[in-house]
Amino acid sequence: MTAAVLPHQLYLRFLATRKEPHDFVVQQSRSRGYGALDRDVWREQLAKLGPFPTCWKSTLQPENVELFRWLRDLNVVHFWRDPTMPALRVSPAAARVLNLLLTMNLNDETGKDTHMQFEVIMPQARGVMTPEQVLFYRDLFWDLRDVDIYDEKVQEQLARGRPEIMHVFLGDPVAAFAHVGYFPALSADAVLNGIICFGAQQTALAARNGLITDGRQGAAIAAAQATLMRALELRKSFSAGSKKRLKQEATQFVLSQREISVPILHVDAVQATTTPPRTQEILDDITQAEAQRIRTLEPRVELISKHGEPAGVLEDP
Repeated sequence: MTAAVLPHQLYLRFLATRKEPHDFVVQQSRSRGYGALDRDVWREQLAKLGPFPTCWKSTLQPENVELFRWLRDLNVVHFWRDPTMPALRVSPAAARVLNLLLTMNLNDETGKDTHMQFEVIMPQARGVMTPEQVLFYRDLFWDLRDVDIYDEKVQEQLARGRPEIMHVFLGDPVAAFAHVGYFPALSADAVLNGIICFGAQQTALAARNGLITDGRQGAAIAAAQATLMRALELRKSFSAGSKKRLKQEATQFVLSQREISVPILHVDAVQATTTPPRTQEILDDITQAEAQRIRTLEPRVELISKHGEPAGVLEDP
């Protein structure tokens, strides 16, 4: 019997530390799209906790250090402190979108990429969840970091009731987005980038984990690599076309500017131009006035040279 895949294992642990009854846990599991939780699986989750501290209470008080340490070691103290945090209040529709984006961004350890895409797909979520809250959600409800996503049975369990997740595994992000009700006017670059990122991720994970054990898996990886290379070629051609178009638009812009621009005269041309008549009259008047002032000052200069400089003698009359 294949072991159950529990991407919401931490959430189950949180409910277990709250001493929630099995019926409540089953209801919560179903409401979040995980299906019914077998009693044996639930008992395994309880056994992993070990004995409860004797100081256990339903609320976490600052002075209850022993309970705090126990919850901290189980990595659920954050959710005990704030049981109303956005990560615990995500609607089923938003959860489908987050699960899809988290699957596509398995290597994102910041939450930023998933958060930005989440805001685009669900604008009503803007400002509700921060990247940190997205990571809290991932840890609680959709943590695939320790899940073998190349195993067909694992993929089948994860995609049960979630066709968008299977389309992610098949490398079709457009169809995946369509299943959660998002039909963007995707550019060719955006689609190709999604295919390239997923294909590169699949290839890297296969190489790192050494998961190719039979011909079928090898063929699947070869097909993913072929799709990746084709997407890279297509993106390169799109990029080259965009650069050519931009160059044409820039050239056209320069030509249009030349058509309306005022010609700039060279300095030699400026010097060769004749002075307008009115300007010449003004210059003649200034020259005559300055000559008269100099003639007025000449006797004073001669007086100074003979007798020294009296106070204020050089002041203008």
